[in-house]
Amino acid sequence: MFQFLKARITESPIRTIVFVGILFSIIISLKTDKGFAYIGGIDGDGKGYYLYLPAIFINQNFSHQAIDDRFILEENGRGANKYYAGTAFCLLPFFLIACAISLVLGIEITGYSAPFEFMIGLAALFYFIAGLVFLSKLLKLFQLDKTSVSFSLIFIALGSNLFNYVFVEPAMSHVYSWCFISGFLYFMKSFLLENKARDIYWAAVFLGIIILIRPINGIVVLSIPFIAQQMFHLRRFFHVLFILKSAAIILGILSIQLLLWNAQTGNFIIHSYKNEGFYFTHPEILNCLFSFRKGLFVYSPIILVSIFGGLVFWKKNRLAFFAFTSFFILLVFIISSWWNWFYGPSFGQRAFVDFYAVLAIPLAFTFEKIQQANWRKTVLLICFACVFLNLIQTYQYNKLILSSWDMNFQKYAYVFLKTSSNYRNCLGGNNDLPLYNEIRKSIFSLHDDFEKLPSNAKVCKSLDNQHKSVCDYSDRDYNLLFTIPVKETFISKRALFAEIKLDRFESDKHSFNEAFCVIEYQNKSGEIYYNYSFKLNDYPHTQFKVWETFNYSVELRKIESPNDSIRMYVWNQSKAHFYLDNVQIKLFSIN
Repeated sequence: MFQFLKARITESPIRTIVFVGILFSIIISLKTDKGFAYIGGIDGDGKGYYLYLPAIFINQNFSHQAIDDRFILEENGRGANKYYAGTAFCLLPFFLIACAISLVLGIEITGYSAPFEFMIGLAALFYFIAGLVFLSKLLKLFQLDKTSVSFSLIFIALGSNLFNYVFVEPAMSHVYSWCFISGFLYFMKSFLLENKARDIYWAAVFLGIIILIRPINGIVVLSIPFIAQQMFHLRRFFHVLFILKSAAIILGILSIQLLLWNAQTGNFIIHSYKNEGFYFTHPEILNCLFSFRKGLFVYSPIILVSIFGGLVFWKKNRLAFFAFTSFFILLVFIISSWWNWFYGPSFGQRAFVDFYAVLAIPLAFTFEKIQQANWRKTVLLICFACVFLNLIQTYQYNKLILSSWDMNFQKYAYVFLKTSSNYRNCLGGNNDLPLYNEIRKSIFSLHDDFEKLPSNAKVCKSLDNQHKSVCDYSDRDYNLLFTIPVKETFISKRALFAEIKLDRFESDKHSFNEAFCVIEYQNKSGEIYYNYSFKLNDYPHTQFKVWETFNYSVELRKIESPNDSIRMYVWNQSKAHFYLDNVQIKLFSIN
């Protein structure tokens, strides 16, 4: 098997890159609900990165964008894009091509029509392949054989969540960071080996773009000792003239962001990520690496193989071993210290994707080490199993079988390797984190056991001595309703936060599967201006006719006026049979 793979797939890194690109395209084009994989990719945070382009070139409202508290935040009385401009900079050539295509085809230029969606996907594919080319060249500089380089490329590309951010969510910043970090590492390694000024200046250009995309990724410079491998190579980096010229290049590139901020707000420097930051004294390291919510090693287990591969350097090169270990520990510490350690709705630990070129190096050394070992087949089998698992889980994520937000072990076990459409949207629950550095104040509390009048349920029923009166949802779509009048204390600067607890009894198996909690804000005219809902069942339970307790935590948007009201109710979409009891609601204002 090893010789077959070597001969048929990994004869050269370039062939490997083509193979990976074609395979990705085929898999996604066959497995995406919307048909072609690239349609519908401008969404979520990706939309925020992309907003620079239509605002500047189409709508021409860049200096006076409407504040939406999501992508455009208030700064100095004006709207400023929360996200950094680097991703838009990378997308610019493809955006302009989409404009030209739209003109030729007579399609209205909106920035979101099919030509733009397609070109954003094509951009992600271009930068992905470019990153693979840079990574291939980098690994060659380590004097690694072609087979080891090829296997490293294949397993990093197909066995990690990088796959998802190329073909499923191409507007996100990660594939662009991946490309430029790969290029930076290649030019830096080339400079350290050959001491050519051209290479250090290209490395500076790439580092400037890396920081322009995501400033924290500038920590990639701390991987230079690992890239150097030898102390006499590392000393070449500390050349005053090279450092000064490189700093000038980097600052020139970063001035793009300063000029854009000035055009939007009148200030050259702003803090765009308001009310977000790091908890450096409380990093979520174990959750970040091992949790079923977004653990790195759960959703991209090939990275665990790479980390173990770092042990290769212990005997081979102590400087490389300690440099790699130190860099990885620092990387984990910084990523896990972000207030939202799982980085919102996403697939896997997405913040690590940008640095996979660094992690590909010990993986390649591992493959070189095992070529003559008796256990090489076992390692390759594990790696191919990682690829299989990653492709299945990416498919599940794309089909809404895996939750993008709120996974745990029970949910993960329930949908493990399941691909049937019957599992689509089968997971529920809501477990939002407290906001960053929040000042929380209790503003409302309620406990309804349905034994006192008036009750918030229209129809109640007595079941037993412990549950003398319960909310009866048998054959009913609606029953329980809480109407909460808003007071001045409800008005907050940042958000509201709800904690909900209830007991549930399923009369029939899976009868709670299509029950939703709905939260609405109404103004004094009765118009609904905010609606949020989630499935109450975390996953379909096999046990029924027993009482179970559920807890939920929900971040809600700000209330607009003290004349508004909040409505919370349970919607039994399938009119199945279940009962509720001991419903508790607590509301907090967040400032």
